[in-house]
Amino acid sequence: MKPLATVALILLAQLGASPQLASADTPTLATRPLQINPGNGEDVVALPTRPGAWLIASATKGLVLVAENGEQYPLQAGKFEALDARAGLMVNGKAETLISAIDRDSGAIVLFALDDATDNLRNLAAIDSATALPETQCLYRDPQEGHLSLFAVDTQGMVHQHIIYDNRRQALVNIAVRSFIGATDSQACAVDDNTGSLYLAEEGLGVWRYAANPETDASRQPVALVSPHGAVAGEIADIAVADSGELWVLSAEPARIQRYSGKGLVDDLALDQMEEAKSLAVARHGDTLLLSIYDESADNYQMAELTADSPAAAPAAATVPRIYATGETAAVARFGDAADDPAIWLNPRKPRQSLIIGTDKREGLKIYGLDGELRQSLNIGRLNNVDLIANSQINGKRQPLIAASNRNLNSISLFTIARGNRVKHLGDITTNLDEVYGLCMYQSASGDYVFINDTDGRYQQYRIGFSGAEPRGELVRQFSLPSQPEGCTVDANANRLYMGEEKAGIWATHAEPAADAPLKMIIAVDDHLVADVEGMEIYFGADRHYLVVSSQGNDSYVVYGLWGDYPKVTHFRIAADLERGIDGASETDGLTVTASPLPGYPQGLLVVQDGRNRMPDQPQNFKLVDWRQIQTLIDGSADRQQPQKLAE
Repeated sequence: MKPLATVALILLAQLGASPQLASADTPTLATRPLQINPGNGEDVVALPTRPGAWLIASATKGLVLVAENGEQYPLQAGKFEALDARAGLMVNGKAETLISAIDRDSGAIVLFALDDATDNLRNLAAIDSATALPETQCLYRDPQEGHLSLFAVDTQGMVHQHIIYDNRRQALVNIAVRSFIGATDSQACAVDDNTGSLYLAEEGLGVWRYAANPETDASRQPVALVSPHGAVAGEIADIAVADSGELWVLSAEPARIQRYSGKGLVDDLALDQMEEAKSLAVARHGDTLLLSIYDESADNYQMAELTADSPAAAPAAATVPRIYATGETAAVARFGDAADDPAIWLNPRKPRQSLIIGTDKREGLKIYGLDGELRQSLNIGRLNNVDLIANSQINGKRQPLIAASNRNLNSISLFTIARGNRVKHLGDITTNLDEVYGLCMYQSASGDYVFINDTDGRYQQYRIGFSGAEPRGELVRQFSLPSQPEGCTVDANANRLYMGEEKAGIWATHAEPAADAPLKMIIAVDDHLVADVEGMEIYFGADRHYLVVSSQGNDSYVVYGLWGDYPKVTHFRIAADLERGIDGASETDGLTVTASPLPGYPQGLLVVQDGRNRMPDQPQNFKLVDWRQIQTLIDGSADRQQPQKLAE
């Protein structure tokens, strides 16, 4: 911002006292009244498509449009508060500005569409709360997907996020996404769309920042705290976000306004012509910022103009392609970090009866059909990772062999699939590890193996056999990674074991139990593969093999070619499909993939654990993704013409 001597009066009004420039000791923001009669004003918002025009809410006049020249146009009778607006939404085939407000009479949040050409206001919908009245509300436009969310903060301090506009279908919707604990005495909220930052003002304490994207945790950070904990002099009346991303905080008594950037407090200005500030709006007009502040004691709007020295923030670039889950499993029983790792069993005779086997590290194994419905639960302990071999010699018969790391017993729990597609627990193989964690399986001419690791980096390889129906395990190899591993997978064609070191990257070694097999770091964490490196599995295509890895640190997935220097062939996120009612996937632990055709998945299926199960909030589950979406991304990548040569 330029020196305060450049602060000038806005020229929307021609009457009033001369501006008083701030002294060096007590900087003051000079203001001037907007010549309207608000009639017990409640709130104000800038109209995004009309610089210098405002929408105000009045307790006696309803919604009123104040044009650039100061002319007033009543739009809607009623008593409204907590206004917000977003422009450029296609409604019924034309771009309109969507406006949201709290209707004080009904207690609902109402949505309107403002025709930018005619100033015609249409009532679109009302969103009622089933449990508590709304205290404030604000809007969020996802810069990647374009969907519009509504945040409703109720009188109990709960924050409820609804998606109200589906940008893919250009349709109004009302989809409950998530609810989380916000703050009591919430006076206002505002969202910076570009950074995805939700700001919530707690009247006597301060302003908190949350992540607005629903595929994030609802943790909060303080931004501006009330004295004596921070620089805000009195109770917070309102907040606003400028298009530069800066946060403006309005204090009621004394009337002050503060500007915060990412580095903290930038300006602290007194509003000495006001007795009790109530609401605030900020808008850009060319090279200036326009501020509108409602003075409740005088029942008027004061206007000010500041030279803007922070440019408007560029829209966030869509750098990671989006794909969508086509199915999902039932949620696990309880909230918390529970669902972890999946495996797919292909029914060779009846593919439609294939199973998804998932771990619940609070309870055991959860068995799902391809439709996502829960078929069976085996509550035998805290199972972390799971893998399977399609055909193993068990008690003289060829049967599937399933292994899972059991953190209750520090053991390998073994299962098979019996008649009627029922999973049966065969027993456990005890390890001498202190805290078992990740696990994967490998079959070769030399035997059936389980690799299991410890949180301290140790790996053990067990050869699995059976004495009748009783499982036996022979420890045939031990080695260590530098720090905590988890996910691993084996390319049985190349006899190669791939292992994730969570904070560092991906290692490879020979899968046969040779004591001197070298370990090699093949892929390090970078801007695409962001720690923690979690689940991984190989897609065995007809002529190409791909390693699919969960990049938990940025809620995405990376696909590497298993040839040459392991080129990254694509990188994607799983986003919400509002039409299907399936949320995106984030904070993924384990995943699995198959190239075998299944009903509805002719090129195979990817299954990922979803750490945040939304639309609405539920315990964790697993998402199902049609491989054809991923193949389309791969086919468009620069590495698609690489010759097929498996990495050594």
